[in-house]
Amino acid sequence: MGTVPTNRPAIDLRGIEKAVRRVRKFIKKDRKRPSGKAVHDLRTGARRLESALNAFAFNKSHKDKKLLDDLVETRKSAGKVRDMDVLTGHALTLDHKEEEQDCLVKLIEYLGAERETVARKLRQTLRRSGGRLSRHLKRAFRRLQKRAEKTEKQEETDRESQAEVAAKALQLFSELGEPRQLNRANLHPYRLKVKELRYVLQMFGRANNGQLLSKLGDVKDAIGEWHDFVELSSIAGEMLDHGSSCKILAQLRSATDDRFERALSLSNQLRHQYMKQSRIRRRGNRRTGPSQLSRSVLAVVSPLRRP
Repeated sequence: MGTVPTNRPAIDLRGIEKAVRRVRKFIKKDRKRPSGKAVHDLRTGARRLESALNAFAFNKSHKDKKLLDDLVETRKSAGKVRDMDVLTGHALTLDHKEEEQDCLVKLIEYLGAERETVARKLRQTLRRSGGRLSRHLKRAFRRLQKRAEKTEKQEETDRESQAEVAAKALQLFSELGEPRQLNRANLHPYRLKVKELRYVLQMFGRANNGQLLSKLGDVKDAIGEWHDFVELSSIAGEMLDHGSSCKILAQLRSATDDRFERALSLSNQLRHQYMKQSRIRRRGNRRTGPSQLSRSVLAVVSPLRRP
């Protein structure tokens, strides 16, 4: 591959190729009891590839749509296994006295049994569609390589690819301004927007994206951890019969509230820095208008559009 001009960002083909290898490797291994790391790699790899294919408009032909459908199904199935691993890890951090030990053991045993069930379903999913997914991923990556080559003959195609990703990044940036107010009902869906933008920006090796990627990662992780504790609290509430007197349930409620406050604070800080709220006046009353992109956002996205 030729030298990448300095006035254009390089597509992170190495990162995308790594994601392809992770997914295809998991499919090939056909594990009955996959490790937590293997499941995590599968899930993040599938998510990154899904974002890359959408960013480069690999979603128009029947084969491309089928590839995306298989990726989404695989990601969601792997996500259920990963969720059980994460929830078990959180449960093991809870403080407990001797009288609460039975509650904790019961909760962990339940999570372990659920993990076995969803891991079996993941294996069934990949046995049904994994071969097709592996083949289509290999072909899609070859197509992406060709579009990213910096030869004189393909330069126009490369500019089109950069423009497609720039447009996707701008769209995702704009969506960070919605909903107008974050709360317990919409914070977790908001995390999906943050993750998607982070994956798109990761496809380019630009040093000035580092701070933004770090902030997006912090928000993503904080919201994810809060949601984990929401799920764990819900499961524990159904599994444990001590009611409001249960110390384990009380710990979970407190930990959930603390994590919500942290996730909300980080999310609002991100919005304040990268989105600015315009103001409009109607009949003498000030009302919040639509979100606008800040200069720092335009500084990140503009180089992606430059020919």
